[in-house]
Amino acid sequence: MVIYEDKYHYGWDGDNGIGERLIQQIIDGKKTATCAPKISYTPDELERTCALVGKVCTVTDKLGTPRCNVRHLEVFETTFGNPDPRLVKGEGDGDDVEKFKWDHIKAWNGMATEGVPLTDETILVVELFELVVNSPLIKILAISGSLRNRSSNSLLMRSMVEMAPRNANVTIYDELGLLPHFNPDLDGNDVPLEVNRWRNHLREADGVFICTPEYAKGVPGTLKNALDWVVSSGEFYNKPVAIVSASPHPSGGEIAHASLLGTLSMMNAIVAEDCSLKVPLITMKLSPDGSIIDEQTKFEAQKLMDSLIRVSSK
Repeated sequence: MVIYEDKYHYGWDGDNGIGERLIQQIIDGKKTATCAPKISYTPDELERTCALVGKVCTVTDKLGTPRCNVRHLEVFETTFGNPDPRLVKGEGDGDDVEKFKWDHIKAWNGMATEGVPLTDETILVVELFELVVNSPLIKILAISGSLRNRSSNSLLMRSMVEMAPRNANVTIYDELGLLPHFNPDLDGNDVPLEVNRWRNHLREADGVFICTPEYAKGVPGTLKNALDWVVSSGEFYNKPVAIVSASPHPSGGEIAHASLLGTLSMMNAIVAEDCSLKVPLITMKLSPDGSIIDEQTKFEAQKLMDSLIRVSSK
């Protein structure tokens, strides 16, 4: 799914699931309109809303996760007491005006702006939109530089994979240890099967996520070996990549991080802004089951995943 700069944001803390229900209605094609009291808009906000007509926008949830895209069709005003039929129908109420009014009174209870209550005379700003369907999933290949299944980097990688939005399809590559030692003499007509599989995974991916430890002040040999197999074949050329290094030490694996960045740069991979992260003292920031328990790390990890999805969708 392409992620657009203009956003529709649904949901807020304590919304009791309302935002998620509205998003699901949009995805199901049951909701094609939204509205809000005109008094809740600043003049600049109203001008920006009107300027969206004809544009495709990304619908995000309360965490900012992209969920679907809609095309903005029209903006107009109506009154709450006598709402335009297009609004009533677009909110999923058919032609039942009373149901529309009752649902919105409940939803907006306590949301009166600057002391102005919701009445039949309240002017509503209406936005009509349509779902943009058939957006392909963004394919991400996730790789841990450690072969230990319970390593901190493997646990961190899996926790970050869970942060990927629903429009992303993440595959975890777990055959790093099966690749033979790099040998240019084998890189001809009879390339080892494991190498072909590795290269195919990379070719099919829209973006790549690598999470690596630091070993002996460098990148682990198995990860470097895998990268050596694709230097000449070019699978990383113009490929968006996010890199994370995590270490129990205060450095956050900065030497391995710099080494990996240098190798990817040489292969002309794209490591975009916000797609690079060093995590120090990692053992203090993960629970025994691998969940991220440090809020700052969680914030930075989510920011990195969102950035990778964004650049991989272009």
